[in-house]
Amino acid sequence: MGVIVVLLLLLHPATLLWAQPQMLVENLERHVRYLTAPEREGRGPGTAGLDAAAQYIADQFSRLGLRPGGEEGSYFQPFMAQVGAKQIRLRNVIAYLQGQDPALSHAPLIIGAHYDHLGYGEYGSKADSPPQLHPGADDNASGVAVMLEMARQFALQKTPPRRSLLFIAFSGEELRLLGSSYYVQHPVMPLEQSMAMLNLDMVGRMEGGKLIVFGAGTAREWPHILRGVNSSFHFELALNLEESGASDQAPFYQKGMPVLHFFTGAYPEHHTPADTWERLRYDGMARLTAYLFALATYLAERESPLTFQQVPSLHREKGTGTPKRRAWLGIIPDFTPVTGGMRIQGTMAGSPAEAAGLARGDILFEVGGKRIENIADLAAVLQRHAPGDRIRVRYRRAGREREVLVKLGKR
Repeated sequence: MGVIVVLLLLLHPATLLWAQPQMLVENLERHVRYLTAPEREGRGPGTAGLDAAAQYIADQFSRLGLRPGGEEGSYFQPFMAQVGAKQIRLRNVIAYLQGQDPALSHAPLIIGAHYDHLGYGEYGSKADSPPQLHPGADDNASGVAVMLEMARQFALQKTPPRRSLLFIAFSGEELRLLGSSYYVQHPVMPLEQSMAMLNLDMVGRMEGGKLIVFGAGTAREWPHILRGVNSSFHFELALNLEESGASDQAPFYQKGMPVLHFFTGAYPEHHTPADTWERLRYDGMARLTAYLFALATYLAERESPLTFQQVPSLHREKGTGTPKRRAWLGIIPDFTPVTGGMRIQGTMAGSPAEAAGLARGDILFEVGGKRIENIADLAAVLQRHAPGDRIRVRYRRAGREREVLVKLGKR
């Protein structure tokens, strides 16, 4: 019955919004180019460029007629953050669309994406070059652009959905989830009544229709719903049932809410100056926007709540925003679940993994004497080591087991 309901929703005229796909592609690119322009200063903490990005998002919400969800009738939820020795002000940007059903409008669906990035790479950069602009196109101008276009499509509907929709652009994600952590302590609608949280982080580099979804085990119904909606879109879904993920959905999951994190994959340019607007695949982003709009429509019309489930999770450390040096292997995870190990998509240029000869498609199953099933297992191993340590990596390539001794770098 659930699949039938989803398909009926997909065939409803309200969901067939893509008669002008080129306009959607152009809108997505326009948002990304604004957010990644040199004037935005890499959207680093405490910069005028980050404030300009926040104002741009608020202006988009206002033009769509969405209600402000911030303080004092504004779209902004300010908070203070410690970055090194400085206290800086950051702002979440919040808007909502009021649901039409009095019995469900107080139980919103939350859709979020972080808009901050690394500035000039003073912290968190993977580049060895002197400080230079880090545009942050995929991370995460892509997620903001998709969220804004989802909001646009909902605002265009003649009838709002039964549940309210809450759109949040988070700041401080790169400083270990500061904005989302602040929000769950100061929600504008009760968290315990919220339907779910959908997080869009790094959704601009789709290859071959592959869509990775973290948190698919945080509600009993998620796999059924995600696959049902996908019957009209035909993505290659990689549902991660074991991890809730480490992006802005994590604080919501920790509060007992079903969450999803949509992600199109890792790549060598992540957290480098090469994460530029030209590298994004806007046609894939448009297709994803359509899928997410259909999914959100179904959830916003659904009467019964989802059944929350706890899953093993990889959580980032919380701190002051000044990451410590950690042991570094330099693999690019594939994130597609496999049995008996963790497949890698490739290696970072100049990394220990590259020097050791690891390559795309290799499946790591033991590192430093510990079994590896997923990225959380690998992270736990690396946390117990220091740069310069030599560890043994065992992996499978084309069905044959191999091993290599790797000298860890620093990050």
